[in-house]
Amino acid sequence: MPSEPICDIVSRVVQNIQSKKQNSDFFYFWEKAVGKRISKHTKPIYLQKRKLIVNVDKAGWLYELNIFKPFLLRRLKKTIPSQGIEDLKFQIGKV
Repeated sequence: MPSEPICDIVSRVVQNIQSKKQNSDFFYFWEKAVGKRISKHTKPIYLQKRKLIVNVDKAGWLYELNIFKPFLLRRLKKTIPSQGIEDLKFQIGKV
């Protein structure tokens, strides 16, 4: 059975943890970026090719958030610039 040096295993684990932390930053900072009122009706789901997919609980919110999309993008870029979010996609879904 081939063995792998412990330093390689530890390095891989640390990189994996850091990657997961960076990908979870938008979950942690979502309310700070968009405010309590909006965060109560939304939930960021995942980041795909610099596009943050966000579930919205009702069609009215979907409509309103699409209107305010440029403003929300600016807020997200300012709050969590490390994620490089370039677009938002809102969809009706579980919040």
